[in-house]
Amino acid sequence: LFREALAIRRKVLGEEHRETATSLSDLALVLWQKGDLAGAERLFRECLAISRRVLGDMHPDVGTALSNLGLIAEDRGDHAAAESLFRQALAIRRKALGERHPGVATTLNNLAHPLRELGKHDEAASLLREAIDIARPALGDDHPLVVTYTGNLARIHLARGEAAVAEPLLRRALRTRRQIYPEDDWRVGAAKSLLGASLIALTRYE
Repeated sequence: LFREALAIRRKVLGEEHRETATSLSDLALVLWQKGDLAGAERLFRECLAISRRVLGDMHPDVGTALSNLGLIAEDRGDHAAAESLFRQALAIRRKALGERHPGVATTLNNLAHPLRELGKHDEAASLLREAIDIARPALGDDHPLVVTYTGNLARIHLARGEAAVAEPLLRRALRTRRQIYPEDDWRVGAAKSLLGASLIALTRYE
């Protein structure tokens, strides 16, 4: 369906149109979710080039395209490239959307991933706290994104040897995820696994 939409927009609107770029991004996201990183990256780069030409370097769509390329880099394990792409996306989104926009929170969370992998735990934790501070009043305490950001902050505390700080965050994340998802959902399992890791670190083996 996305391929059909892209073909129609290319024919009717042409290559140099925002909606054509949107269709490229839509299709790329599906390819990324299917594991076709090379195919997704090619389309994301095409989307980015069109968006820059049509909308300018500081448009939110350009930030989205850069962020999507960051996800590809992160999946490939290229944390340095992912950090650079997410930083560019964050600068654009802060300026274009405002400091308190949920899209800024998403980008802060995305940037925290490669920073954690690169051992930049303090900055990663700071970004995640900012993401939570933005998202909680906008979306509510129990929104899945707020729970995700909280869980990611707990991972930072675990990496820094702060299991006692991580445990209550992970208990809250598990409780909320159980309210949102079925018990056999992988997101519930992920929260259980991290909570178990914090309890091991606290020597509460049973």
